Amino acid sequence: MTVRNILQFPHPVLRQRARKVRALNGKVLRLAYDMVETMRHAGGVGLAANQVGELWCVIVIQVPGEDEARIYVNPEIVSRRGERRVEERCLSIPW
Repeated sequence: MTVRNILQFPHPVLRQRARKVRALNGKVLRLAYDMVETMRHAGGVGLAANQVGELWCVIVIQVPGEDEARIYVNPEIVSRRGERRVEERCLSIPW
């Protein structure tokens, strides 16, 4: 796994529409695992592929209190339940 550079606002890639992943292959898996490594290295809880310069519908999330990161390919929010309050920030917007 490789730690990738996180693009910073106002990089134009951050405003471009990501493409759906058509095939789950080694390239997509490598991207996802690199994203997990990058997110953890940066101390984040979530990261989208466009934040590392890849225009694919892939996100990774490390839910506080869970050991494993979650990888979502072509995610869609279809319902929601409950509520959780957490402090958050975007890794692409420098403090």
